Amino acid sequence: MAFSQDQLVRRAAPEVCDGTYVNLGIDPFPRLEEVDADLINAGKQRVTAAAKRVVGV
Repeated sequence: MAFSQDQLVRRAAPEVCDGTYVNLGIDPFPRLEEVDADLINAGKQRVTAAAKRVVGV
């Protein structure tokens, strides 16, 4: 069963403490100039921290 982004966020939200950052893998990769060499994902790819939106559940 495939989840929508909203369903995925609602499912994960109860498992996460306030103030925690979570990458659900639902955002596109950053442009080269946005990459933070100190941050990597589970696939060992460089990523960046970007505030997009806060989802209230």
